[in-house]
Amino acid sequence: MLEDTIVAQATFPAESALGIIRISGGSTFPILKKCFKFKSNKKTFENIKSHTIHNGFIFNNQNEIIDNVLISIFKSPGSYTGEDMAEITCHGNPFIIYKIINLLISNGCRIAEPGEFTKRAFLNGKMDLSEAEAVADLISAKNDIALKLSLKQLLGDEKNIINDLRKKIIDVLSLIDGNLDFSEDIYAIDTDNLKTQILQIILKLKKLVNNADEGLLLKEGIKLVITGKPNVGKSSLLNLLLKKDKSIVTHIPGTTRDIIEDKIIIEGLPFLIFDTAGIRKAKGIVEKIGIKKTKNVIKNANLVLFLLDGSKKITKDDIKIFKEIKNKNFIIVINKIDLKQKISKKDIIKNFKCDEKSTVEISALKNKGINDLTKLIKNTIINTYNLSSVDEIYISNLRHKIALENAIKFLNNAIENLKTLEIAAVDIKKAIGSIETIIGKIADEDILNNIFQNFCIGK
Repeated sequence: MLEDTIVAQATFPAESALGIIRISGGSTFPILKKCFKFKSNKKTFENIKSHTIHNGFIFNNQNEIIDNVLISIFKSPGSYTGEDMAEITCHGNPFIIYKIINLLISNGCRIAEPGEFTKRAFLNGKMDLSEAEAVADLISAKNDIALKLSLKQLLGDEKNIINDLRKKIIDVLSLIDGNLDFSEDIYAIDTDNLKTQILQIILKLKKLVNNADEGLLLKEGIKLVITGKPNVGKSSLLNLLLKKDKSIVTHIPGTTRDIIEDKIIIEGLPFLIFDTAGIRKAKGIVEKIGIKKTKNVIKNANLVLFLLDGSKKITKDDIKIFKEIKNKNFIIVINKIDLKQKISKKDIIKNFKCDEKSTVEISALKNKGINDLTKLIKNTIINTYNLSSVDEIYISNLRHKIALENAIKFLNNAIENLKTLEIAAVDIKKAIGSIETIIGKIADEDILNNIFQNFCIGK
């Protein structure tokens, strides 16, 4: 596969001012010679320098000009993929891009597979596997925090800490191997000291695993669900937080029949926010389906906002809804404080037996108390998940987290087997192997395919 020269569009496939076509492989420049002419007759692919841009023309096999283009040259081994590479910047007419790509295919290229340019960069040693995955995360980042985490990973923060831990585990293995290679009289080993070293490594791995939970939460978005009876103001609150009319608001109970979802930043944290169908005895099959969806989304929530209508007394339906969320992280939101109140915080404590600190009073209609609500949302999430500064998060990839958890398991096994050093050594080697899958020193073909198939074609 690496012998092939590949081509793909690197920009979004739609009409635009410019389009970029990327080529990589050993035959990049011989293929381009067949269909590209420099504007300057003095230039050739042999005498131009790498990392330079040149003007010229793409012409077809009948020697007819297709487009006036710029071509960026990246010579091996200094390119993104480590191979000879070029990027053609042409006019962004999809028909022109289609014609140029087909011309390149007719002259010896093949269409790249998803993520194949980055896969080649990994296989040619231009980046490790964690950095390659960061490229995909960078492209798909949905908020500032996700972008920052992806950049940290791409710039090698994760690789550095993983390599440091790998070295520490190898040092422990070297002590054991030294004991196994020489007689105990010559090379005695202190198993208590060995156990202490392994435990110190496990502590660092556990910190990274906890760190990964934080990273995944922030990268994917914290799931925030608004729930309550019909007509308590859930949709009004959603629209107020989003600062747009995302959800239909009427005085008619049961207007929201399906889950309304959107992305939002609250107090600097990224959230996926859900407005749900009001929970009550369903009137019709559509509302019944909506209520079932509401209960499912509550199960997966990181935080639930339980809305009550402060102008009405607490009902059996309110208490029934609370039973659905009482084992979740929740905030009780007393809405409609602009009206005469029939619910107090004492009523909340009496009926729901919860801390007064988890209750806030607002008016979604009059935009009152919203700052208090957003601050409580932030503090609840930070305290619940022990969120660190983004600068302290190194892992934000589920595959990496699982590899770290496996390494911890193998190291714990090694501690249990220290009386038989041969078995302990096997466990420690498994721990090293697990960690090495993160950076790709040991890379199963199925893992690689699974990672790179999620990339876009031109990356």
